[in-house]
Amino acid sequence: MKNLKVGEGTFVNTEFRCGAPHGVEVIIGKNCAVGPCVSIETVNHNLVWSENEKLGVKPASVKIGDRVWIGSGAIILPGVSIGDDSVIAAGAVVTKSFPEKSIVGGVPAKLIRENSSE
Repeated sequence: MKNLKVGEGTFVNTEFRCGAPHGVEVIIGKNCAVGPCVSIETVNHNLVWSENEKLGVKPASVKIGDRVWIGSGAIILPGVSIGDDSVIAAGAVVTKSFPEKSIVGGVPAKLIRENSSE
């Protein structure tokens, strides 16, 4: 898949799911750890039906920074960016972007605290 870019030193565990249709990218930075059963989605549907669009899709790229840990079963939705040195808790559903050094978790994911580890 040419729309998926994975940085050097990144480990991706089993049952990883990622869709990156034409026109969108999934970029995972260097030295990341992606847990089992993680899903990165890049397509969502319109919520309102219209004659012109029906229930058309809205694709959006996803970018994961360097040195990010993504816990088991996390789901990252279209258009999300995760900053460097962040942690996504197991089972989190990430619906919005977070800056570097964020530790996030929950459904939907919220900032738990800043990652102050050096």
